Amino acid sequence: MLQYFAPALGCALLLSQVGATAPVPKDRQKGGIPAADIPKLIGKSHFSPELVAVHRAMKNPPTAHYYYEAALMAFYHDWKQEGLRVWFDADGNAEWISMYSGATKEFDAYPGELPLGLTFADAKPQVEKKLGKPTEEEDSIPDKIRCGWTYPAKGLRIEFDTYDPDDAKARISCVRVCKPKK
Repeated sequence: MLQYFAPALGCALLLSQVGATAPVPKDRQKGGIPAADIPKLIGKSHFSPELVAVHRAMKNPPTAHYYYEAALMAFYHDWKQEGLRVWFDADGNAEWISMYSGATKEFDAYPGELPLGLTFADAKPQVEKKLGKPTEEEDSIPDKIRCGWTYPAKGLRIEFDTYDPDDAKARISCVRVCKPKK
């Protein structure tokens, strides 16, 4: 009789071990990723311990999306309820990490700290005071792309909650971190 149950028991044991996860570290229990760790994730493999820890720290599993960039297939993971998106290149390495304020219908607010002392309450004057003048200012495309500022040397793109590039009261809607350009 044991010969019939042994494979099922072995499978159950294996599945219990595969699904076992380490506890979430205390610095990640409040939600989000420690701000100092966000830039360190860029270039890491999708399967790296650091990005596996991000998956574990989120309250819900991500939704995976696949897309083609030129002829290469790449993907991103959305945690819409946690306001987070991680873009991966064709090799499966983190290319961009985006944190959202909840100002759009697509994403809820990211609960963690933002890099470089930024907060979602910051308007354009506060962003400029903290980071300096942007290297690039991007105009908006109404109803599609909001206006934004880019800091390539810092590996940062800020998107504001308006389509009006002259709105000084515009607040941060999204912060995207990538590899800094030298």
